[in-house]
Amino acid sequence: MQADWRHWVAAALLALAGQGAMAEEPCGGGIGGTGAPLAAQADDGKGGGSEPVGGIGGTGIVADLAPGEAGRVIGTIVRFGSICVNGLRIAYDLETPTERDGRDITAADLQVGQVARVDVESTDGRLEARHITLLSSVTGVVTARDEGARAFQVLGQPVQLGPDTWIGLSGTAVPAVGTSVRVSGLVAPDGTVAASRLESTVSVEPEMVMARLTELDGRYAAVGAVRVEFPVGKVPAGIAIGDELAVRGRWNGEALEAETVVVAPRDVAGVRAASLEGFLHACGNGDALGLDGHELAFRAFAAPRAWLGRRVVVEGRQREDGVFEAVRILPSPFAGASPGSTAPLRCTARPAPAG
Repeated sequence: MQADWRHWVAAALLALAGQGAMAEEPCGGGIGGTGAPLAAQADDGKGGGSEPVGGIGGTGIVADLAPGEAGRVIGTIVRFGSICVNGLRIAYDLETPTERDGRDITAADLQVGQVARVDVESTDGRLEARHITLLSSVTGVVTARDEGARAFQVLGQPVQLGPDTWIGLSGTAVPAVGTSVRVSGLVAPDGTVAASRLESTVSVEPEMVMARLTELDGRYAAVGAVRVEFPVGKVPAGIAIGDELAVRGRWNGEALEAETVVVAPRDVAGVRAASLEGFLHACGNGDALGLDGHELAFRAFAAPRAWLGRRVVVEGRQREDGVFEAVRILPSPFAGASPGSTAPLRCTARPAPAG
């Protein structure tokens, strides 16, 4: 594996390239840019290569945005020279406001394998980033590991390394118990974080988890598999089982003592068009399909049930009733760590805020 310092230097140089020669590199499937993959991308039948379902013409959400209209792209960074997310090339520079898990960073900190929420505008037929937010899946100490299975737990949250997980650690790919790490990825239908990037972090940083709320009993909850304790009188109003939460706080050895909570960190309400990466699954509370627990409807094409369990990109818009209406669905450019579970999940449809 390459030394970790090389990853950071390369990313900074690519960011400085801005709209130069590197910006001309296409944003097709597969992984590029900086870092060291665990192994070459595997062809397991769940990656790229399938034809998109549905269609909006043009070049994805770019065609659905008028000049100056806001869109949102949420997915894994797979290339640089601009950033490539969900097969879309998004222009940015070092002055683009950027944050990670509630803290300001710089665009030079962007790395392949990170999951990003990018607020975009269409300008002259291209997408430009107005704000970039990196969304970690879990940050904290490793509490269990299984090197043979290339799996481990952070704060009790299961994590699975895939064939193209990008590793920013020294030593073995599966970190030792007690190591402080940050994991980027998506939560698969079975509750495991399908890791796209793994890197070390300092132990003084707040721990955090971003996952669906699976249990709630007074001020105690489970977010994914992580036990969470809310302060007395500070349980977020209106949350329900199935909602996605991002919780940051302090790990006391048994539970994450919540300090800040963001409800629906991957929300797309109020934007003209959006592109979302996630796992396609059946909704256990009906006949609909969902993407990471968010209920989907399909405009002008049938629900692609043959793609259940796959890591996909869905393009469309969230309706006022909270259902995400898809106009196109295609395989995710990031194929690794896809468990392929077809188990149904409870789906939610969070309506857009009034006004």
